[in-house]
Amino acid sequence: MQQIAKQNLYRKYRPQSFTELLGQDHITRTLQAAVSSSRINHAYLFSGPRGTGKTSAARLLAKILNCRQPVTLAKGLVDACRICDVCKRIEELTFMDIIEIDAASNNSVEDIRQMREKVKFMPVEGQYKVYIIDEVHMLSGSAFNAFLKTLEEPPPRVVFVLATTEQQKVPATIVSRCQCFDFHPIPQKVLITRLADVVARERTERPDRFPEVKPEALHLIAECAQGGFRDALGLLDQVTSFQSDGVATVEHVLAITRRLGYPVLRGLAGSLLTRDTQGLLRQLNDLFYGGYDVGPIGRDLLEYLRKCLLLKLDGTSAGFLEVVPEQAKEMIEQVAAVPLEYLVGVVTRLERSLTGLRTSVAPRILFEVELVRMALREISVGQEGVERRLDQVEARLKTSVGVPVRMATTEAVRPTPLPLRPPAGSEPRPAGVAPAAGRDRPAEGSVADRFRESKARLAKSSKVLGALVRTASFESLKDGILTISLENDFAVVKCREPKSLETLKAHFEADLGAFQTLRLLGPSDRQAAGASLPATPVSPPASGSGSPGPGMGAGGPPAAARARPNHAEEIAKIDRAARQAIIDKPAVSDALSVFGGEIIQVEKP
Repeated sequence: MQQIAKQNLYRKYRPQSFTELLGQDHITRTLQAAVSSSRINHAYLFSGPRGTGKTSAARLLAKILNCRQPVTLAKGLVDACRICDVCKRIEELTFMDIIEIDAASNNSVEDIRQMREKVKFMPVEGQYKVYIIDEVHMLSGSAFNAFLKTLEEPPPRVVFVLATTEQQKVPATIVSRCQCFDFHPIPQKVLITRLADVVARERTERPDRFPEVKPEALHLIAECAQGGFRDALGLLDQVTSFQSDGVATVEHVLAITRRLGYPVLRGLAGSLLTRDTQGLLRQLNDLFYGGYDVGPIGRDLLEYLRKCLLLKLDGTSAGFLEVVPEQAKEMIEQVAAVPLEYLVGVVTRLERSLTGLRTSVAPRILFEVELVRMALREISVGQEGVERRLDQVEARLKTSVGVPVRMATTEAVRPTPLPLRPPAGSEPRPAGVAPAAGRDRPAEGSVADRFRESKARLAKSSKVLGALVRTASFESLKDGILTISLENDFAVVKCREPKSLETLKAHFEADLGAFQTLRLLGPSDRQAAGASLPATPVSPPASGSGSPGPGMGAGGPPAAARARPNHAEEIAKIDRAARQAIIDKPAVSDALSVFGGEIIQVEKP
């Protein structure tokens, strides 16, 4: 007995009218309106993903153009009647005035020349001769050039419909001569409705040979189809053939598609987010042993974590995510204690890892290592996290006025000061030679810390003076003399002005305690340290008097301070001051406060 060949579902349920072409309303309405108003273009370009209805729409356009008794629908739109001889012959694929060309195998210039010769003939059976060129982007460059003139000015009663999945490969000269329509992926909800309708028809027609399909299985089939009708119906055909009687469940779909189910994904994500590396690797090993590949595992896990992220941001997003309410509740609970920034970082890092798997010589090892790193939280939370932490540091600095904010962290990681390299031609300080009296820094760091905080407060009360002493470094506070070092001579000159000097002395006295003299050192003072000129110690003049302060001669500091210091000692002091100036820079201090670490060496740039 001869067995009748079974017809595939995607061929059996191909749309035969515009009302059956679902998910592309923006295209069907435009084409129907154009036919209704007799404004038919000579060339159309249909582009979009596979299985979204491009070839079907081209055939429907040919059918409605040649239908002998078009049906008028609501709003004046028309559709094919499906009862005339033309409609029936088109559905049977025997209509002579519809010529379908596969550009993948007929892409030479000679094929186009043959088509140009046949285009000249009038339609045989209908009103229009329709040429449907599928995968038109695969035509050669010379073939496109030969096609240009015919496409722009075809003979009367000829319509070209070009279909492609890669419009960017079609030359602009071709695109500009066509009316373009973009086919979108079919929404998952529309796919599910269509699949349920097909199941109901098949169950009515062949109840003993077509199994019942669970709604959860239809959801998974629609998700796997990724917006394509043909892929969805093909997978439904495969699942129902796998389970020819009884009930087709989610497990059957998972077995065919090699996708991961919700329980497996929940277990993987749980181990990843709770730092259970042992459980994570054990679950991965079981999946690999069961024949699963790295790519599908990573993609399914990425999609699961994406849904977790969206549910954490919006607990009401389960509807458009097509997530079962019970599962959505469990996913929200699973990520409730996970920081949002870490979850964003995991999703971003996992997506980049999957991209790298394509060129990896050992994708399984790379995948396992990346997941372990993410589980151990050895992952950058991205630029957003770093910016947030820096904002917290700034806020802490602003609100902690009067409190040594960075003292505990900075001093804990700051080792014994290491001198910078001496300038070329200079001799380092010999071992055992102590700094000059009155010029060394205090042993304890409390005064230096208060000086840094005092500079920060000065910037708030006086922007000009704060900018001048922003990079100043503390030298010493001894014998009633406060010595500070500035980076440039311009700042020294401006700060030595009587009014500025008086303001600086009063400000630093309030924070550091009383002293008689404020000594400002600039680069010129340090370079001329061995000369006979003084290092320019200054004190604010008495009110209403221009005479020197107590203990000062007409030329500046006391005679003891004007004594020439040891050259090696001066170099060592300058090195220490330069090193401290680099450490005291806001960028360095904030980096130590935020990220921790240890200063090993400081070198001149």
